[in-house]
Amino acid sequence: MHNRTMKRLICALLVAIMAFACSAPAALASVPAKVSSSSARAYKSASTDSASLKLPKNLKLSITAVAGGWAKVKYKGKAAYVRLDKLSPTKKAKRYASDDANVYDSSGDKIGSVSKGATVYLLGTIGGHYCVASSSGSVGFMKSGTLSKKKPAAPKLSKVDKVLIVAKSLLGTKYALSDNPPNSFNCSSFVQYCMGKAGISMKGTAADQAADSRYKLIKSISDLKKGDVLFFAEGKTIDHSAIYIGDGEFVEASANAGKVQTNTLTDWYRSHFICARRP
Repeated sequence: MHNRTMKRLICALLVAIMAFACSAPAALASVPAKVSSSSARAYKSASTDSASLKLPKNLKLSITAVAGGWAKVKYKGKAAYVRLDKLSPTKKAKRYASDDANVYDSSGDKIGSVSKGATVYLLGTIGGHYCVASSSGSVGFMKSGTLSKKKPAAPKLSKVDKVLIVAKSLLGTKYALSDNPPNSFNCSSFVQYCMGKAGISMKGTAADQAADSRYKLIKSISDLKKGDVLFFAEGKTIDHSAIYIGDGEFVEASANAGKVQTNTLTDWYRSHFICARRP
């Protein structure tokens, strides 16, 4: 992190730790830090009324506990106390989420989540939780046991997963009847392109795709699964295809919208649904 980001980080960290620690010192894994202010002093106790010594700027220290705006450190072999706002961390340990996990604020409220394998930076431990920072410098807490030093192996993606990832990545791409994948698509070339990226061969037109007996025919909307190719008809001939993504939603290259978009199986689409194929 840049120096400016690190300064913002330590301020956020200190606020979070003070709120989390209540009135008693909270045990931290040793957090390397340095003196960031020329007016910093080391006090004999957590009080400005106690005996003190001036600290040189950029002096390296290790924070071992925090409470009430104070950091407990070791200085010249003895315990000392320094105002937290006079210090900044010098190191952060790169860690990976060992599974999908929630991130909490200092009061224990959920503020977000991370996916398995996501990178965070361990600053210390407090109250049985990891104190972590994101790459952007935001600070939160994760339950112990949710981090790993080694990045977990990425789960093997199924063909359906690959199709959906590609389809969603193309949202907003321009619609064009005379298509030019991947810069523009019509409805059937969009389906053909997404399926092809997962190694699934699809024919060129919506009608031909619907007639492709290599893939299981699905006649009812209630039987749809993610990755199914949907077919619709305005008249007697199937003239539109799309990819089902679950929960009544699908991704299509829409002539009306002029782009690749998500839509729902309601209104026109429900009444004009003909069938689906399961690659």
